[in-house]
Amino acid sequence: MKGIFLPRWLIFCISFVLVGGLGYLIFYLSKRQLGFKKGLKEIEEALVEIKKIEEREKEAQRLREKFEEEKKKLEERLKQH
Repeated sequence: MKGIFLPRWLIFCISFVLVGGLGYLIFYLSKRQLGFKKGLKEIEEALVEIKKIEEREKEAQRLREKFEEEKKKLEERLKQH
C-alpha cells in the first residue's frame, strides 16, 4: 500500500510549499498592516502640523486686524490736528 496515491517525497514537497506559502502570506499581510499603521501615523502628524499652521494664520489675521484698527485711530488723530 506504499505510495498508492502519491509518492511520499511528493507529499513532503507539496506540504513544504503549502507551509512556506502560508508563512509568506502571513508575513506579507502583517508587513502590509504595519505599513498601513505607519501611514496613519504620518497622516496624523500631518494633521497636527496643519492645525499648527491654521493657528498661526489665525494669529496673523488677528494681528492684521489690530494693525488696521491702530492705523485708523492714528489717521483719525492726524485729521483732528
